[in-house]
Amino acid sequence: AEAFAWTPASARGVVAHKAIELSISWRGDPAPGLLVDEAIARLEQGNDSLGPYLAALGEGERAELHGEATGRVAMFLECFPPLEARWRPVPESRLRADLCDDRVVLSGKVDLTVGRPDGVRAGKVLIDLKTGGFSPDHAHDLRFYALVETLRLGTPPRLLATYYLDGGRLLDEKV
Repeated sequence: AEAFAWTPASARGVVAHKAIELSISWRGDPAPGLLVDEAIARLEQGNDSLGPYLAALGEGERAELHGEATGRVAMFLECFPPLEARWRPVPESRLRADLCDDRVVLSGKVDLTVGRPDGVRAGKVLIDLKTGGFSPDHAHDLRFYALVETLRLGTPPRLLATYYLDGGRLLDEKV
């Protein structure tokens, strides 16, 4: 029943995700620390509770957060295959399906999508990035995103994948 409070550990995943999102469209080969610097600067300007938390960090907490997030981003850049533009990578892809005359709304946000459907032929891959350990709920989240994507487009995704940054491990599931 405790109220949520940001810590370097809880902010790490958000900062790492933002830095990875930036890396997908960044020109050149940026250092992980540069991506994390930019992610923190952008998140500080946000309208949610994370912005003020980041802006008020002391040097020690900021260094701890920066180091942990940089480690996760480096792991992603070292272990995940480089994304080619022709694969149509889209970070932070929002999904939404309005049902029953808009009385029911299904929505979500996938960390990364790659590919696209070809008519009714599945071709898109939905990828969720995780900074912690394995949980069966991760696959359930992706299955929900697959449902929303199918309702939205009429074509299901081809593959669902959870990528664990800490271990450089990919778990995938055909749809």
